[in-house]
Amino acid sequence: MPITTGEGAPSPYEQIARVLAAHLGETEARRTARAEEAGASWAAQLSRPRPNGTGTGIDAAVEHLTGVFADMGFDPEPVSVGARRHIRLRACPFRAVAREHPDVVCGIHRGLLRGILSRIGAPPVTTELLPFVEPELCVAQVSPTTSTTANA
Repeated sequence: MPITTGEGAPSPYEQIARVLAAHLGETEARRTARAEEAGASWAAQLSRPRPNGTGTGIDAAVEHLTGVFADMGFDPEPVSVGARRHIRLRACPFRAVAREHPDVVCGIHRGLLRGILSRIGAPPVTTELLPFVEPELCVAQVSPTTSTTANA
């Protein structure tokens, strides 16, 4: 649900997010690339490296990601599907802007996802962010990397 000023109009935060998203680049590919870079930079502000003695496997990485997404208001739900881990993001706080500019908002979240995993020293994984798999649901996927795949 978008933040509003009380009369149903978008809040100033939502308005500025829309303006910035629309002007992040001339093409969708450029906006997406810049958004992913921004998300990776944001990860440094939201996530600390894991302290020594904490888990280092994929489950520990997903637990850490779930905590960061919870702190941001995504109402995350971790789910295991075989070796793959899903984090169901049920309440994107940026949903209204994401519907208009998924290349930017989802790109930022994809960069954030990958940046956090890198920052905490996660094991080699493949990540994917699946926006709007249902009208109110996005899914972050984290899978062990095989010898033929690597994107995180």
